[in-house]
Amino acid sequence: VFVFYMFAFITPLDMMDVRILYATSTGTAEDVAFTIAKKFRTAIPGLLIHVTDVEDYDFLSLLPEEMYVLFVVSTTGDGDPPSSMKNFWSFLLRKSLSPNALENLKFSVFGLGDSSYEKYNATARRLNTRLNQLGGSEVVAIGLGDDQAKYGYVDALDKWVDKHCEYFREIIKPNISQSFAFTRLPTQPRYKIQFLNTNNLEHSQSRNAHIIETTVIENARMTHIDWNQDVRHIKLRIAEQQSPVGYYAAGDIAEVYYCNPTELVLKAFSIIVPDVDSSSTVSIECLPSEIRKSRMASISCTLWELFLRHLDIGGVPTRSFFEELSVFATSEEEREKLQELSSGAGTDLFFDYCVREKRSYCEVLEDFKSARPPLERLLEMIPVIRPRQYSIASPPSRDIELCVAVAKKRTPYGRVKVGLCSGYLAGLQAGETVVLVLRKGLLSRSRLCEAFKGPAILVGPGTGVAPLRAILMQMGLRHQDEGNRSSDRDPPTDVLLFFGCRKRNADYLFGQEWEDLNTRQRSSFRVVIHSAFSQDQAVKEYVTHKISSHAQEVWRLLQHPHCSVLVAGSARKMPEDVRQALLEVLQRCGGMDSPSAETFISNMVKTRRYIVEAWS
Repeated sequence: VFVFYMFAFITPLDMMDVRILYATSTGTAEDVAFTIAKKFRTAIPGLLIHVTDVEDYDFLSLLPEEMYVLFVVSTTGDGDPPSSMKNFWSFLLRKSLSPNALENLKFSVFGLGDSSYEKYNATARRLNTRLNQLGGSEVVAIGLGDDQAKYGYVDALDKWVDKHCEYFREIIKPNISQSFAFTRLPTQPRYKIQFLNTNNLEHSQSRNAHIIETTVIENARMTHIDWNQDVRHIKLRIAEQQSPVGYYAAGDIAEVYYCNPTELVLKAFSIIVPDVDSSSTVSIECLPSEIRKSRMASISCTLWELFLRHLDIGGVPTRSFFEELSVFATSEEEREKLQELSSGAGTDLFFDYCVREKRSYCEVLEDFKSARPPLERLLEMIPVIRPRQYSIASPPSRDIELCVAVAKKRTPYGRVKVGLCSGYLAGLQAGETVVLVLRKGLLSRSRLCEAFKGPAILVGPGTGVAPLRAILMQMGLRHQDEGNRSSDRDPPTDVLLFFGCRKRNADYLFGQEWEDLNTRQRSSFRVVIHSAFSQDQAVKEYVTHKISSHAQEVWRLLQHPHCSVLVAGSARKMPEDVRQALLEVLQRCGGMDSPSAETFISNMVKTRRYIVEAWS
């Protein structure tokens, strides 16, 4: 909260402008960018920091004039940049840019990624390379944050920031009197809250303009009632007045906006605004300041709506939250503990107390009873709810089908934590309303999904089979539609689907559909499903084993010039294991050496005939 400083003996000539540009899909890069800005403002008074979403940055006129730009970027999907970075990246790739186009620019890059993905931190690496190619000077070596590391991206970020502090201190020190002083001053609140004299306000959404309202038609458990994993088949129907034409394609995703659990909302009221009626209507005005897209926009709603649908009170706080909260602690002991949790020295404590325990904003406020920021300050400290993405399991229509695994975890201290969105979806009843946004998925951009023709190899363990089901159904509909126009001379379309789960009688998702497909074959559209049940025999069997045992079938399809391979599911080892299994097929059945097999797969990737959609 206290991040501005008053300086003595520093003139405007002693200041240095530094731009921090971030590109994010989930909001993490934004949070990291503002965390970096706060650390710089605290450690180096001579820096003037400007934090900007790359989507809002006028790169054509500003970038060639910048002196110092720090980039914080995440990697999405199959090594792609966030959608907000699309225009900026296209600009950097222009062939008309000369090798010295950015010769005045000093830069550094920090990437946010997950090393379980094949294309780990690909966006950051490519950006770093391209900026060097255009003549930029790299002031600090690229930093790569890894979600798989012991402390996630935190360690890598701390080291990267420390190197910048050393760099900037060396530059600014000669221009600043050694006797300068600074005084910590509170910033003005970014929000103005006014209680309105009405309780008749209609439901309000400060969300995406493309939101679609749907109604729950069906919510059925797919796994056996005694099985430890609850997976839901949820069917939603788009309202009649909202035409589904062009809304989504097979392979697309739905971003679902969830509501916080009622018990969590009640707890938040008892902690944050215990003496205020939950039906009270508030007008929230966001005052001009540095824009944070992860925070509340201006809105009028009831307090109940604010905690139910907007504030992420059930989310897990970042370290910066503890630092901000410490300012409001009246207990010295609590203030010191909050400061420790926010410090580098307290990283172990922060991960043990907060990250591994999945402790929420609301629970932290409950634990630190003397720290009670006013509501307008909490709006600065707690982000808004971000939608969760789910692959659509149905072909385009008014109905949207989802296959949702309910996230459930027991923490080191034995607390059972349920995923906020998956738990919300699992509890929905028929007739309830769900709001969502439809997005293009990686798989829907594949060559296969252009015409839904040609042989295909589909690999989807667990809920990864959801988008593949949608694509299979669309292929079936296309062949059915073209059936009367086809001739006996038209080559049939062959599809191999490799599905994997633990037990046939426990979590065989869409199992009856796969069995029916295996027994009902058409001459023009032949689908063969090979299912691996890892725990139904003494030796575990996975989809990669099935690919290996059916290598000749796989090789027969791979030889076809229009064959596509689509892989969907867990991002950990599965995608790379599948790739290795296919490389082995190319070598064993196709007689290729290792480099030739790698080239074969690389060419499929370049032509969008090999697509991986994975999530962690």
